[in-house]
Amino acid sequence: MGDVNGLKMTNDAFGHLAGDSLLIAASQVLTHCCRSTDVVVRWGGDEFVMLLPNTDEETVKKRMSNMIDAVVSCKVDQGILSISFGWATKHSKTEPFTELFKKAESMMHKNKLKMKSEVRQNTIQSIMYTLYEKSAVEKIHAERVCYYCMRIAKEMNMKEIKLELLRWTGMLHDIGKVTIDKEILEKKGELTPEEWNVIKKHPETGYHIINSAPEMVGIATAILCHHERWDGKGYPKGLVGEEIPILSRIMAVGASYDTILSQRTYKKAKTKSEALQELQNYAGTQFDPQIVSLFVNRVANTL
Repeated sequence: MGDVNGLKMTNDAFGHLAGDSLLIAASQVLTHCCRSTDVVVRWGGDEFVMLLPNTDEETVKKRMSNMIDAVVSCKVDQGILSISFGWATKHSKTEPFTELFKKAESMMHKNKLKMKSEVRQNTIQSIMYTLYEKSAVEKIHAERVCYYCMRIAKEMNMKEIKLELLRWTGMLHDIGKVTIDKEILEKKGELTPEEWNVIKKHPETGYHIINSAPEMVGIATAILCHHERWDGKGYPKGLVGEEIPILSRIMAVGASYDTILSQRTYKKAKTKSEALQELQNYAGTQFDPQIVSLFVNRVANTL
């Protein structure tokens, strides 16, 4: 049995056609590695079953090793192809096929758990690489935002586990922009209302991409809420004050500071003093006033 890893994340980031391409690539690889007498079928949404008649256990292991190598070497246009495998061998005619199936499925799930973290990280890297190809500015912005946010959090004496969540949030906060056309991301001049509505969807898209496992929920939620405002006039949920997760409130200050300082196709860069003044002007409306105060008085003078 084989289970295609990261299919949901690929669908969320690149669309279902990209997910379909992964499934097609998987079927081609598996079919190529099997004999004409073998049977390869798609069993469920992301699972395949292979029946190898008259094949002993050692031969099966070799076949699986060949399949794993073939999957690793297979390149797809969007995302990455990764498959978790499990297998079992029927030794007698009386052995129930259902038991054989359970053994293969159990091994497959165990292998999927082992691979889960690595597959998720590789898929996220692929998505971010695609975003940076569309807009090189996004990479520089993510790195700077991450730095500013970590400086704020350390001044707040944030615990190490939350610092790690914040670091990931800083680097991935705009991952949802991967679904936006380059023409909009790089547009010179003001966005139309329709284009602005497309941009405003990126926190929700980012949430769906990252929310792929329980341990990612904190990061996904922070990404979802990083455009909320202290006064409740932000998006997508219109949260007010401390309803907004602390990581998102930190992100709002760090990301806005970098945006104000940076040259964009639609605006000129401002000076450090102008950027700090703008943060103070919007403290209590757009931003958490305590975070702005900490940033201006204890962080900014060391940047």
